[in-house]
Amino acid sequence: VDHIVLVETIPAEVYSDDNLIDAASFGFEDGTTGKWNFGWNNGGTYVASAPGYGSDYCMALTANPGNAEEYTAQLNCPLKDGEAIQIGGEYEISFWAMTDTEGDHITPGAGAWPNPEWNNSKPAALTTKWQKFTYTLVADESNTAADGSTNIYFNHGKLTGTAYVDRVSVICTKNPETSIFGNKVKKASSENFNLAGQKIKRAGQLVKFGNKANVTVK
Repeated sequence: VDHIVLVETIPAEVYSDDNLIDAASFGFEDGTTGKWNFGWNNGGTYVASAPGYGSDYCMALTANPGNAEEYTAQLNCPLKDGEAIQIGGEYEISFWAMTDTEGDHITPGAGAWPNPEWNNSKPAALTTKWQKFTYTLVADESNTAADGSTNIYFNHGKLTGTAYVDRVSVICTKNPETSIFGNKVKKASSENFNLAGQKIKRAGQLVKFGNKANVTVK
């Protein structure tokens, strides 16, 4: 027996259809950064980088730490299918991350810029090994700035090295309540409402129902 080598294997996390982030922006496996884009940029960069966490690619972030505050390098990603953070809902943000420089950190958030405090978000203290970070976002009545937010973000303006991010996930763990003409229902339920002659707005478009119209909320 000769040349025995012990290799650590990392199981890749599988994309879930419940994820409010699209597959390309979750794992970067097509070699791109998906739908991530700068909301604010103090001279930083973001690119697809190899390897990722148990995968071929991740996303690498840099910043100009001598230029202003952490939130001045803010990388955003829209939620898929027109989804939005809504009051009454609870959401779990999770991701894997590491850095090449001990002591670096990034801060996830959602809602109105530049205020991630609504979700009790705290900086993710990075090390030179992959770690999983999980945050619970509670969108209650005291956090109305988050209502209707269609994106999540990472503030990373104080990075002194390069941060690596992979497997970004946003899962709704508690469905918000909504109302249709005074009838409060949960999105996870299925109920019928007669909307004959009513007008509603959906995705910015005005929709008018005729004399016979019903809607099922699922």
